[in-house]
Amino acid sequence: MEDLRALASWNLRLAIGRIWILAAATLIACSPSPLVPSPANPAPVTPAPMNASPPFGGFQVVTSAEGPNNCFSTVVWGLLNSAHQVQLGPFQLFHSGSNIALHSVYPIDDGTWTNYYDINGTIDGQNFTMTRPVSAVTSPPCVDGSEDAGTLSESLTGTLSADGKHLDGTFVRAFHFPWGDFTTHWEWTLNQQS
Repeated sequence: MEDLRALASWNLRLAIGRIWILAAATLIACSPSPLVPSPANPAPVTPAPMNASPPFGGFQVVTSAEGPNNCFSTVVWGLLNSAHQVQLGPFQLFHSGSNIALHSVYPIDDGTWTNYYDINGTIDGQNFTMTRPVSAVTSPPCVDGSEDAGTLSESLTGTLSADGKHLDGTFVRAFHFPWGDFTTHWEWTLNQQS
């Protein structure tokens, strides 16, 4: 009988020992490694549709504005009067045959890490024309708290350098609201970043 109890006790200690080893192994396997931090917000991967160049960065300057000077357009009118350069990019340039596209390398910060900016079109020689689909927009609230729904159309025309490392163009943004239209022309200068 004592042999049976000793055997049962030994089997129980063996089983408990194996459970502790299994629990410890599971804990180690499921723990994040302190050497490899995980990204806070993984960005979705967008496949490159054409031949991609290294990132481009640059600036834009407002060269003209047409439309009312109101709570929506005051900042742009101020940029036009000061000729202040506004930072652009970074963008990825895709070019294949007669197709050309710009894709924001990093998402536009809207808190979701899913909002990328894409503009597509065609290139003939070194001259290109790109557009974005017409999109819905809302004007920011004015002092009285009113907001208006409207549409936005955007286009970029310009020249890509022969070596494919410099892009100069005119970017046109046309807002259409119930209170009227507001159109801006921006001169874009993008250069390949090393």
